[in-house]
Amino acid sequence: MKQKNIVFAALVFLAILQLALFLALSNSRPFFDEGIYLTGGWLFSKGTLPYSGFFESKPIGIFAVGAFLFSVSTSLLAARVFMALAAVASMALVFLIAKKALNEKAGLVSASFFVFAGLVFGNFWFLIEPIVALLALVSVYCYMNYSESRKAKWLATAVLSVSLAVWFKQTAILIAALFLVFFLYNEIRLQKKPSKALLSFIESLAPAILVYAMVFAFLLLSGSFHYFWQYLFGFHSQNLSYYAQFVLSFKYLPVLAAIALPFLLLIALLAKKTIIDAKQAQLFFLLLLWLVGSTAMLLPLLGCCMHFIPMLPVFAIFSGIAFSEFWKKGFLPKAVSLLVLIAIIFGGLFYAYQYSNPENSFNDLNSIAAKIRSASSPNEKILVLPATPELYFLGGREPATKALYFEFIGYPADFLLEEIQRLSNSPPKIVIVFSADGLFAGNGEIPDFVKQNYSEKEKIALQAPLYGTYYYALWLEKK
Repeated sequence: MKQKNIVFAALVFLAILQLALFLALSNSRPFFDEGIYLTGGWLFSKGTLPYSGFFESKPIGIFAVGAFLFSVSTSLLAARVFMALAAVASMALVFLIAKKALNEKAGLVSASFFVFAGLVFGNFWFLIEPIVALLALVSVYCYMNYSESRKAKWLATAVLSVSLAVWFKQTAILIAALFLVFFLYNEIRLQKKPSKALLSFIESLAPAILVYAMVFAFLLLSGSFHYFWQYLFGFHSQNLSYYAQFVLSFKYLPVLAAIALPFLLLIALLAKKTIIDAKQAQLFFLLLLWLVGSTAMLLPLLGCCMHFIPMLPVFAIFSGIAFSEFWKKGFLPKAVSLLVLIAIIFGGLFYAYQYSNPENSFNDLNSIAAKIRSASSPNEKILVLPATPELYFLGGREPATKALYFEFIGYPADFLLEEIQRLSNSPPKIVIVFSADGLFAGNGEIPDFVKQNYSEKEKIALQAPLYGTYYYALWLEKK
């Protein structure tokens, strides 16, 4: 009883620590992807539909979550608190899965790995990847319960959870497909009649099929399905060269190596069959399928970290199990395990400290957003170039174009012509151009339109470079 109380207290401490760290980072580090989801969710909450109302090449899930949040509170804090709660839920599931696989010590160490490693890879941002990770964790946990109880509700929930992940990121379909094949294979293996196994599996698909049918019905009835299909698949196929890029920043490698090392050592132990049993074998194989499926979400890897987030729970669980096993092996394995855990803890705290510095805050953007609100009315639109979409959300002003950004992706000529027509019919009240050198040097249809019709009224020097790139914000108004 005393040990259970200690474990519970340790888990509560980790949950509070996770919340505290996330809240400390609640005004930290503007990020382009987060800006898209903040603005998209806010627009959806105001009745502007994804795809038909604004351009986006990701599934509707993140915008539905944002619409719900921002119908309650239109603030960055609301989004960051949601991510903090999602992280606590993920941490708890990491603990429960590792505990089921081995013991409570493994669960606590796994949870610790997850809490601190997640900070390095940015799961405090309002992003898709942490939600994909959470849904995959729910699926694994429910399937473990199904394996023990054989209750159909657990299998249906496992199927539904991993199926929902696809509505947050289309490349999560690889994880979903691998999980579903694994679930079906196990049904056929465990039941004597393949037909009965197939029927049982099809029944488990019913909730997921219902959700998919509801989402597709919404897209069709709202007139958004054509745009949904074109933007999620057509635009990506036209920009394959962008997604093929792979540039990993070295600053993330130490922490990535620290969470990968226990995984590799554990594989070595498993090769000797020193710790594995049937229950562990099933879990480990499912987690390996998760890792394989996550590789589709790594690209484009442009020195950025959040694409690793879906893998973090798997590495954390393996690391916790490896730590517990190596702790039994003598002084040297204990020392290595402790050093790796300490490296993760201090690495996470170091990155949290970096992100919480004023130069990594929203202060500059909030100042510009306040100027926009004072210089325009709520029904007037603005334009932000080339790619700082969070300013629409922060400023409370809708974009004058359907696209939320004009960098990183190549738009077809007909789409750009439509955008020019929108700008001509309803010119933005204000144009904000972020610049590295204080000059408006962009080329293309949209920048050319702005240069012809707008003139610079103010050059705002930023206290810290936005995204580490932009040192100035140019304020433009109609000539």
